[in-house]
This record gives sequence, structure tokens and C-alpha cells, in this order.
Amino acid sequence: MSEHRVGAIEADVPEMVRQGGREAHAIGYTVAQIAVVLVFLALWQAAAYTGLIDPFFISSPVDIALKLESWVADGSLYHHMIVTLRESLIGWVIGSIAGTLIGFVLGRVEVIRRIFVPLLHLANTLPRVALAPLFIFWFGIGEPSKVILVITIVVFIMIFNTYSGVLTVGADHLITARLFGKSERKIWIEVIFPWCVPWIFAGLRLGLAWSLSGAVVGEFIAARAGIGYVIFNAASSLDNAGVLAGCVLLLAMAMVFFFGISAAEKRLLKWRPDTIG
Repeated sequence: MSEHRVGAIEADVPEMVRQGGREAHAIGYTVAQIAVVLVFLALWQAAAYTGLIDPFFISSPVDIALKLESWVADGSLYHHMIVTLRESLIGWVIGSIAGTLIGFVLGRVEVIRRIFVPLLHLANTLPRVALAPLFIFWFGIGEPSKVILVITIVVFIMIFNTYSGVLTVGADHLITARLFGKSERKIWIEVIFPWCVPWIFAGLRLGLAWSLSGAVVGEFIAARAGIGYVIFNAASSLDNAGVLAGCVLLLAMAMVFFFGISAAEKRLLKWRPDTIG
């Protein structure tokens, strides 16, 4: 084996050790987190069983599990989850695309930025919940009104994240690219967009969480189906187990969203150095 090859292998060993250490730490943290959740559930169930807390007001993990089981048995669980997923994901995709494009324009065109950014900040201060009744009045109590509500939430998140990312592109990077003869189109593709990708993913992650919240809020106000509709009906009949079971479903959906977008970000941003030791 050549000396060059041996040296390369030896150089890779410390990196492999560091990678193994990071993976071991990640597994350890995951186990600890699961243990904390299990202990919390056990204490909650014990408090409900012994009468330390009133299950009527707080319910219990067993009652919540039984409620979820009943929804699975009657087939209603999947229908309501699909409705909420469809509303949130469609609104998230449309809002993300529109917000990213608008953010790029605002970041690169000074005249438009000076005119519209203050107005967008002002519009963003208006709680979209206040507009939900209007959307339902205009678009009905079906899914379109919830999708529009989600879009109005996500689009502002993506506008400001993308716009902020574009503004952080260093002038020296742009000057260097132009000195190498790059066209404006190639500067956008090879300099500006890659620089903004972490900012865009941060907005996508935040927008995904808020898209679920927006869909549920719309379902609280008026809906025929969805997790928000289920939670509202359970609350109206003082069914706290049903309310908390709906919250568990939302938590599970949010976790799937989070891990999905994190996996996509990790795959697309392999070039970014890992700063977590």
C-alpha cells in the first residue's frame, strides 16, 4: 500500500471517531428523551388512578389511548387526519413557493423593497385568525378557506426569511463572481440561491409548523371534518380525553413534518459543515 494511501486512511480515522461519537451522543439523547416522556406518562396515569388529580378535567394516558383506539375502530381517524394534512400541506406548498419568489425580488430590487417591505411588515402584524371568519364567508366552510388561511400565514414567513437571506449575501461574493465573468443568471443560480438555502429551509420548517396550526384554527371556526373539528366537538361535549387525543394526533403529525423537512435539509445541505459536536 502506498504511503499516500496510508496517510489518507490515517487522516480519515479521527473524522470517523468524531462521527461515531456524535452518533452515540445522538442515540443517548434520544433514549433520554423517550425515558422522560415515559416517566411523565407513568406519573400522570398514577396521579389519575389514585385520585391525586381529577380525570374528568385532566383525563389520563389510558383514556386518551382508548379514545384513539375507538377512532381507529370506527374509521374516522384517517378521514379527519387526511383532511387536515391536505389543507396544511397544500397551503404550505403554495405559500412557500410564492413567499420565496417574492422574497428574492424584494431582496434584489431596491425600489420594490423600499416601497413594499414596510407595507408587508404592517400587514404581517394583523393576526390571520381575525381574517379566518372572512375567508370562511368568502370561500365556504370546506377545505379552500383553510388552505387560503394557511397560505396567508406561510407566505409572510417565507418572504421575510428569503428576503433576509438575500440581504446577507456578501458584496465581495457578487463582485468576485462578476470578475470571473459570471452572468446575472449564473450569479443567481451559483451564488445567491445556494447562499439563501439555509434561510429558506429555516422558513420552510417554521412555515410547516404554522401551516398545521392555521388549518386547525380554521377548522375550529367552521368545518365539516379535520382534527380541529374533532377537538372542537370534543370540547363542546366536555370530552377532555377527546380533546387531548386530538392534540396527540396533531403532535404526531407535527413530528412527522419536522423529521421530514429535517431529513430533506440534511440531504440537500451536505456541503454545510456540521457545527454540532
